[in-house]
Amino acid sequence: MSDLKETSLGITCDPTKVAQKKTHYYPEINYLRGFAILSAISVHVSGNFTEMSKINLLTILYMAIDALSGVAVPAFIIISGFVLYNSYNVNFQIGHFYLKRFKYILPPYFIFSILYTIYDSKIHHLIIINKPLNLDLSDFLIKLLTGGAYYHLWFFALIIQLYLLYPIILKIYTYFENKNSVALFLVVACIFGIIYDILLKNHILFLKNIKFISYLFYFIFGMFMRSNYEFIKMKSFSKKYYSYIFIFLLLGTFLNIVDSAKEYFFYNLFSFGPGYEQIWEVFDIVVPRLYFTIIVIVMLYISIFLSKSKSLRIIDKLGSYSFPIYLVHAIILNLIVLVLSKIGFTWNNLLFYPCVFVLTLILSIFSVIIFEQIPYGKYIDGVGKTS
Repeated sequence: MSDLKETSLGITCDPTKVAQKKTHYYPEINYLRGFAILSAISVHVSGNFTEMSKINLLTILYMAIDALSGVAVPAFIIISGFVLYNSYNVNFQIGHFYLKRFKYILPPYFIFSILYTIYDSKIHHLIIINKPLNLDLSDFLIKLLTGGAYYHLWFFALIIQLYLLYPIILKIYTYFENKNSVALFLVVACIFGIIYDILLKNHILFLKNIKFISYLFYFIFGMFMRSNYEFIKMKSFSKKYYSYIFIFLLLGTFLNIVDSAKEYFFYNLFSFGPGYEQIWEVFDIVVPRLYFTIIVIVMLYISIFLSKSKSLRIIDKLGSYSFPIYLVHAIILNLIVLVLSKIGFTWNNLLFYPCVFVLTLILSIFSVIIFEQIPYGKYIDGVGKTS
């Protein structure tokens, strides 16, 4: 008999074979979430290097920050897999699960999609070319369904896809876990993601916005972390591995810089023949998965240390507000860059990144606090919905 049995109310399992894992609160995960939201703001600020006219030391610095900050989405996906598996690992009602997940994420997502669409099509367009843009309803509906209302909202489409598929993913994960073959499941998910990124993500039969395949590895890795968390917490990186980790992260950052230089500035540091271009493309897709996973693990151990020592509580607070900060920061960042560029303070200035980063972070926190004071404001920006 199969260990898993599916009912109309949810997923249950044979209690003689699989025990329900208890739900625990892990304060370090909130710290990790805080680091993730800082990375999200950082990657959107440093991404302005694409507006620079040539490569110089400042451009390279921005590209390095952009490469390291790219961990934001993988970190959030890993955290999502962790907290979902922590709360829903064996016995739960599917209907209740969907209702609870989507009542947290859909209202603020829809509201902010409308606000960002109005801003992008009316206010922002008017500022840039002094001409209002007519809003196409059908185009807006497509953007709403695909997370395309503004550049950062695609993440919500990704999360919704993973939520919808979670009961199926859990069933497959539990099967491999019972066979002591979760590592195989991770490898298979990684291979599928690589194949999708290389061959299918731009194919007409596989809409570009169906991204869950590409990020499935991170989600399953988060589930794996929770399933083996007590063992993970007992371990830490031995000092002899510090140098290896540093060298690998340095190499991964360098490869990202090379890739960005080629994509945005048409600068080829290495010249490859026709056959080697395909090898480089595969290499460029495989390495980031390991690169970002290692960064998340390093951030996790830092988070464990901080939570135990109760240090840098601001990171913990940022973790609690990560969801609303993610929602509001994009429009704040855009307005800051527009205003500063009007007075000649642009990405070509060495102080541009730290100033814009700090301003965006402070104003985002301030905006969230204001939302908390508005009646029903928590339903607009999801304040406190940290899971």
